[in-house]
Amino acid sequence: MKITTGAALLASAGLTRAAAIADRAASQALCGQKAYQEGGNWYCQAVSHITYTNVGTSGEYDDVVHMDQNTGNCIKAKRPFSGPLAPFNEQLSVHLRGPIHLKQMAVYMPGTSSRRESSTLPGLGKVHPKREDADPPHTTQERREHPAVWVTAVIDGQTVSWINDWWGEPTASTESPAPVTSTPVTADPSPTQPPSSVPESSGSAKGEFQAEGLTFLANYGGMGSGKWTPVTMCSAFGNTLSYVDPTGSTGAAGPQILANTTIQSGKEVIIMTDQKCDAGCGYVQPGSVAYKGFDGSDKTFLFEFQMPHDDEAGVAAGAFLADQPALWMLNARIPRTSQYGACSCFQTGCGEFDVFEVLAPGGAKCKSTLHSDARSSGGDSNFFHRPAAGEPVTVAVVYGSASRSVSVKIGDLAADAGGLASSRFAIGS
Repeated sequence: MKITTGAALLASAGLTRAAAIADRAASQALCGQKAYQEGGNWYCQAVSHITYTNVGTSGEYDDVVHMDQNTGNCIKAKRPFSGPLAPFNEQLSVHLRGPIHLKQMAVYMPGTSSRRESSTLPGLGKVHPKREDADPPHTTQERREHPAVWVTAVIDGQTVSWINDWWGEPTASTESPAPVTSTPVTADPSPTQPPSSVPESSGSAKGEFQAEGLTFLANYGGMGSGKWTPVTMCSAFGNTLSYVDPTGSTGAAGPQILANTTIQSGKEVIIMTDQKCDAGCGYVQPGSVAYKGFDGSDKTFLFEFQMPHDDEAGVAAGAFLADQPALWMLNARIPRTSQYGACSCFQTGCGEFDVFEVLAPGGAKCKSTLHSDARSSGGDSNFFHRPAAGEPVTVAVVYGSASRSVSVKIGDLAADAGGLASSRFAIGS
């Protein structure tokens, strides 16, 4: 696969500069033409673009403030949230569930840098070795200031970062965006007990790749890094976050780079920034590997990936989540405490966005859904085709605070994107 610059990946998703997106049909109108049930889930039409509008509200969720790994006691306190896209304006973590092959990834976040600043942002150093939508970045003609953008991309297995400014000559100052958080998953598999022996870290993919701006993690605490708490009558926290090996199948002792390969069916990888947590992350389970998520109300994620079918025996045997790939985002507070346990803020609505999720084993349709409290949750029954074969799909996920929208758009590289409709789904309607 040819190396693609961040700008080219942006263009392939149809988002060069602040290009306007074509009018979208309301979700209800598309479902009025066609709707059917399959495996307990409703589906309407295949689309290439879904925009969720009216996103965000004010309220509070139960935030974890203490986890006692000896007694299993989980203490929570009310945490208020407000502002455009809230609570999705907090730090976000990116989650991948196999079978999925991530080809490229880029993250665009408005910052306070200008051309006069260094090409390396403070705090952005080198890395050493789930279910069911967003608008383009918002600009106005009156605004005279345009933020430079810190770009992090995985390109042919290499993770690189740079400052990009596609707005033209910047002015002396820029505005800082509001902070952002990631979202959780609702499935609850049993915690994995660490093996009796842990392999040594193989370093930075044997020195073949360089990484800057991203950290790859997983729920393999106790396997090389992180911590595993035995599940007893008193404690049920299980695995913390750990570093993950290049295949995404086990833990690692230090930061690794995700290999250019397919993550196995049912295995999960979590992507954070390379900035280690500080007080702004909130409470972190003791012993966990902890990094900051992708912050800010306005941000764009670009992915190029495939979701090939898994023909292994586990699928036929009905293994848990076999051949059900997913790409989703969580409030980063969730995986830093307990992604699959009760001791997190997920149950009280701190936020999850399922971007591309297959809901049935071997399914060919990918749904999207926003999960928060009752006022800020909803999912479009229109769906995306699963990119199982052929060219990988390019997908842009855009959080726009001014329009209070979150959208998912298939780019021009998707072989099946041409001619498909666009859907607009109003949260709370």
